[in-house]
Amino acid sequence: MSFTNFPGGLTSMGVPVVPGLDSGVGLGEVYWVVTAKDTSSLWHEKIRTRVSASNIFTSLQDAHDACTSGQSDTIFVTPGLYTVASEITFTKSWINVVGTCGPNNLMSVAATLTSRNQPGCTFYCDTASVVYTMHVTGHNNSFYNLSFVNSGANAANLAAVCIGKITTNTAHQNYFKRCTFHGCMDTAQNTIYSSSLEIGSGASNYMIEECIIGQNTMGGAKEVSYQGHLLYSGETNSGASHGFGPQNGVIKNTLFLSRTASQVLVPAVRIGGGDGLVVGDEAMDRTHWFIGCHFDSWAGAGETAQTAVFAVRITV
Repeated sequence: MSFTNFPGGLTSMGVPVVPGLDSGVGLGEVYWVVTAKDTSSLWHEKIRTRVSASNIFTSLQDAHDACTSGQSDTIFVTPGLYTVASEITFTKSWINVVGTCGPNNLMSVAATLTSRNQPGCTFYCDTASVVYTMHVTGHNNSFYNLSFVNSGANAANLAAVCIGKITTNTAHQNYFKRCTFHGCMDTAQNTIYSSSLEIGSGASNYMIEECIIGQNTMGGAKEVSYQGHLLYSGETNSGASHGFGPQNGVIKNTLFLSRTASQVLVPAVRIGGGDGLVVGDEAMDRTHWFIGCHFDSWAGAGETAQTAVFAVRITV
């Protein structure tokens, strides 16, 4: 039995095969991301015999740009370490991004990931002034088995992933499953307004399931009380012209990891007040469910345990 590439998809013994039909995977065009388009990538060597070269890319940004919004295109990411030198801007909608590996939970620096050959499907930023490794402003996108790291040694590197942070309500219903988000990785990030995952205005009805947010191994220790590995950033003023507060989000069966040296007031989740000041009510709206989550903070040399998981600094 062999695979045959037809415009309408794959067939087996003449019968159309549509993988993951229940989640939309495989309904639209299918694209692939590989670490290299040469013999150094065994994935590419296999894929190129079955897929058009125009559907194979070496960056998530290029694969995203090839997709058509609204037709449930799918991007399969093969295992490897993908170095991100500029922000991945995910502006399109109804796209599935699937890492072809197990859940990403290995936390390490890029060199160690490479030497161990254990990167999973990791997008790793170590370039200064890249605000987010990936910024999602489209809606109804799904991400599976991916790891995002922002380790740029600069105060402008704010998070691994940001959803929303726009003045419209068009970044809603994005879904992440078995993904990891690692920010606050460098000492330059540990005393500023930074996080691992930022959820901003316009990002209602998101769902994050079976993920890992934060890290307690690599990188420096968070030392500012208004930080949080999950940050609901909001806006400094109220009103639709400043953004729409995210509503009715779900975070389920997710592990929050953190590390501090002496600052016991650093929360896992920060709602508003990213700079320590009170902000308007666009930081969070309606109800947000944290179901079956676990919060862990490694105290290091600190003598007192972390005193709060959630910290709220908003006004309505």
